[in-house]
Formats: sequence, C-alpha cells, structure tokens
Amino acid sequence: MQPHAGPTSQRPTRIAGILAAMQWAPSAIFVGKHARLFRTLATLLALSVVSLSCGERTPEVVVPQWEPADAPPKLLALNTAVGELAADLSTTQSPVIAVDHFTGFDAIDDTYDGVHPTRRGEEKLAETWATALRPHLAKSGDPRKVLLLGDSITDNHYRTILWSLLATDGYAFDLVGTQHGFPLAVDPKELAVDGTSFDSDHEGHTGWTARELLDGSLWDPDGGGGLDDWLSGYDPDIVALHIGTNDLIIGELSADEIASDIGEVIGRLREDNADVTVLVAQIIPYLPWDEPDAESTGD
Repeated sequence: MQPHAGPTSQRPTRIAGILAAMQWAPSAIFVGKHARLFRTLATLLALSVVSLSCGERTPEVVVPQWEPADAPPKLLALNTAVGELAADLSTTQSPVIAVDHFTGFDAIDDTYDGVHPTRRGEEKLAETWATALRPHLAKSGDPRKVLLLGDSITDNHYRTILWSLLATDGYAFDLVGTQHGFPLAVDPKELAVDGTSFDSDHEGHTGWTARELLDGSLWDPDGGGGLDDWLSGYDPDIVALHIGTNDLIIGELSADEIASDIGEVIGRLREDNADVTVLVAQIIPYLPWDEPDAESTGD
C-alpha cells in the first residue's frame, strides 16, 4: 500500500491545476452578472474536497479582484493613443470623439471569458454608447444613419440593448450595415418598442482587426470585403467604432501602429461622407493571455 501523499508530493500541484480550472470554468457557462459568485462557490467546493482527501488545512480563498492597473500595458497605451488620435483628427465638420468604455468595466465580473461581455458588461457598453450618441440624434426629422462597426464585441453583444434605449427615448435613427444577425443573448423585451421591431443591421465582424476592416479578412466566409465594399451600400451619418481587441491579442503591432490603422478607418469613413461623426472607443479591458495569439481568430 502506498503511503499517504504528503505536501512534498506532486499531488498538491495537480490539485492546484484542478482548482484553477474549476474556478474559471463557471464564468464561461453561467453568462451573467453572477460569474464571480459561481467561481467562488466552485473554489470552496474544490477546496473542501482537497481538505478531506489530503487531511490538510483548507487554504484561504481569495476571490479574484479586477483593478484597471491589471490591464495589459499595451491596451492602456492603445486607449491613450486613441484619445490623442480623436483630438488630432476631430474637426467642426467631422467630429471624432473618444468614448471611454474602459473606465468602470470589470474584466472579471463583466466578461464571461476574460474578453467578451456578460449581460452586465453589455449593459455598460450599451449605456456608454447611448450617452455618446444622444447629442448627435434628434427626435424629429429624417432618421440619422448609425453604423455600429467593430469585431465580435459588436457582432455578438449589446446591440439590442442600445437600440432599445434609443428607441424608447424616441430618437429617429436607422442602424445600417451588411450584417443582420442578432446578439448571442437577447431579452425579448428589447426586440420591439412601440410596435417598431429591432433593427439588426450592423458591421461587427468576429475575429477582425482594424486593418481587416480596411482590407478584408481571410476569415470572411464570403471571401473578403471591407469598408470599400460595405460603404457602397450605405452612407452613415454617425459611426460607433469599437476595434483593437484582436489587434492587441494577436500582438504583432504596437499600440501606435494599431491607432494608426484606426486612423485610416476614420479616414476611409470620411472619404464616404465628409460630414461623418465618428465615436471611437477606448476599448473595454480584457484579461491577459498566456499565449498572445490564442484568441486571434475568435474575437
């Protein structure tokens, strides 16, 4: 019979790996504001099993806490560069306004996988966009054409909430874009306001970078396309642009290079409409990845 495995054996190391998996797995399963609660409960359960099996004192449970300083340095640098870019490019004819989505967004509590927003994260995104859009919309006259442009954070999240907020306020607007899908999780109450159905048009492209918005992407199942192709079908008055997450996770470009690509996106939008208003996001935070390119095709 083998002796009981003591603290110096490999057993605690294996248990630590199990704990890490159990702590984070629920956040990907329970997509909602209670992700931290489920991670904590899973950790407590696992530690109880460890205590019974090893006869060791249960270690103190530390619930992960998010601080803005925990964000990847390049993300912080990009958001600073985007703020400077907006100030440099903005004109009276074509305002470019940096919209701060970073402040107040918790990369642990407000995402289900460290990148993509939970319901609470979506509400924060939608409310921030709504606050930025309202001064540029009116409640009478011709609807203003609004383009929601970006990656999967635009494709799969927040759009029904944003549409519902603005429609409930009575603003006249028309969402435009070549994409027409619904977000991953939808509250039926957000799909109609006063008899008007949710407008699903958008230009969110999962997995894309700022450069790919300009040049197209090999990941596009239709074989490419980019702003040149899309803008032939509509002329947005206002653009809400959230891009840069994939650029950062792929890790091939510096923050300044990514900001430069974003500047080119803004320039291309102005070629289509010299009077366009561009709301450019200082993007939501994400948790650092051990492998820089692990999410390069998934956001």
